[in-house]
Amino acid sequence: MSTQIYTATKTRSNRPGWSVTFKHPKRRDSRGRCGLKVRRGLNTSDDNEADRLVAQMNELLADQYWLSVDRRKEAAQRFDEKIVAAFFDGMEAGKINSADLRNTKIELPNAQSGYSRVLLTGTTGAGKTTLLRHLIGSNHTTDRFPSTSTARTTTAEIEIIVAESPFAAAVTFMPEHEIRAHLDECLEEACLNAIQAQSMDKIASALLSHREQRFRLSYILGQWGRDQTTLNEDDFSFEDGESPIEAIDECEEVAASEIATNAQRLDAFLERIKALAVGVGEHLAKEIGALDDQKSPDDRASWLEMFGDTLYEYDEFSEIALDILEDVKMRF
Repeated sequence: MSTQIYTATKTRSNRPGWSVTFKHPKRRDSRGRCGLKVRRGLNTSDDNEADRLVAQMNELLADQYWLSVDRRKEAAQRFDEKIVAAFFDGMEAGKINSADLRNTKIELPNAQSGYSRVLLTGTTGAGKTTLLRHLIGSNHTTDRFPSTSTARTTTAEIEIIVAESPFAAAVTFMPEHEIRAHLDECLEEACLNAIQAQSMDKIASALLSHREQRFRLSYILGQWGRDQTTLNEDDFSFEDGESPIEAIDECEEVAASEIATNAQRLDAFLERIKALAVGVGEHLAKEIGALDDQKSPDDRASWLEMFGDTLYEYDEFSEIALDILEDVKMRF
């Protein structure tokens, strides 16, 4: 079966210098369709160097021989490492086992090491983290670790080894392809809110917090729609005996200029989301009628499902996702 041949271009984005942008013939979007749009920085501001690197990417894209992760070592001998990484990253089969990765840094002890393993399970807000604090001896007035809240705070697996100091930690991050999938879903949800004429608050909330609460852009890109220069007790949860003032004072301060920049970026993203939703809505109105013309709940649900599918066909959808992903990367 032949594979569609895509081409790469050099582009300017929020980061300094040139980037290469292309649709990957083997990587899939969150809907399972091949042709995921990818953007990678080239670490150069020189036009000729950028053109040279983009030409290498086009050589890879044009030859189906390279569409296997097994060819990566061979490609590394012929192409620039930045191009090889951009092309082959994300093509690896299988799911990364984060627990195994952490275990290579800090081995989780077992019964042969004199340890017992306890698994805490329960619904959100059941008190698992509060119980864990008691088990490990964390002081709720001085440590406040792990964090607790009425909202969902434990969004990733945590393994605690009870031992004497000095302490060490191993942290694994969510793979980029998972972040992109969650980001696409948040963006789709925001567009769905926009096309249904929801308030800007709801559109922003859909973008900044995944519906399953396992992925929250607000932690990285900042909140929207209120003065972020002032912290108050509503931003935290406290246990008996914990001083709200002390907790707020210990929070890392964010420069006012950075807060203002974050707010401007979020405003720009939201305006682009609204414009995208309007554009896709107008396209569907010509094909099957407008959303307001759908009278029954089933007809509206079908229209919105088609709207969600159509979003992924628009370049602007991918461009917004890539711009947000770039902002996330810049924080790290």
